[in-house]
Amino acid sequence: MIYSLYPLLKVVSGISLHPVYVPSKMDPSLAPENSEALYVLVPVPELSKFNDWSPTTLKNYRQLIINKLRQTATFSDIEQHIVVEK
Repeated sequence: MIYSLYPLLKVVSGISLHPVYVPSKMDPSLAPENSEALYVLVPVPELSKFNDWSPTTLKNYRQLIINKLRQTATFSDIEQHIVVEK
């Protein structure tokens, strides 16, 4: 069932499932012309059990997710296409 909800669902080794969603496919106004918006749901530890969200931790976690996404043919060059991150 979850695969029907998230068409680009990726299984990331060592980390829970990451639904990858491209909302601009359904609504082109969500991204600039000739671009796409990409939403990646990233599970994180429960906040009461992990409180080190320092810039270094965030940078390392971001790189881990980018590396996992790059392992797929679809996202092999994803980092060079990132314009904005929120």
